[in-house]
Amino acid sequence: MAKRKSLEDRAYEKVQREFDEYIADIKTKSPTEIVEAAYEITYKQEILCMFECEGAFNDKQSVAILKTKNALDYLYNEWLDFDGSVVDTLRDSVNLAIENQIDYFKKQEERDSR
Repeated sequence: MAKRKSLEDRAYEKVQREFDEYIADIKTKSPTEIVEAAYEITYKQEILCMFECEGAFNDKQSVAILKTKNALDYLYNEWLDFDGSVVDTLRDSVNLAIENQIDYFKKQEERDSR
């Protein structure tokens, strides 16, 4: 007897199917339209990746996704309305990277001055 798919697996498959359909549609667009859709493509792919992690969503959450029409679009649009900012995270990362370089160059200068 075949093992029944978990709700989480079914939710993942639904979102994967929606992403595949979205990408197929994007591929019919002009290069300019594809470039303009890059942000949406990226974040829809990030949302999809969240579903690939086993245990990321419980049964209640998975059922909600299964019941949601155009779940990937819904999640993406909610992301757009979210108060958090990727720019803040990116800014923190860039600042940390620059500080690491400053430390590196400082150590290089100290070594070179000996």
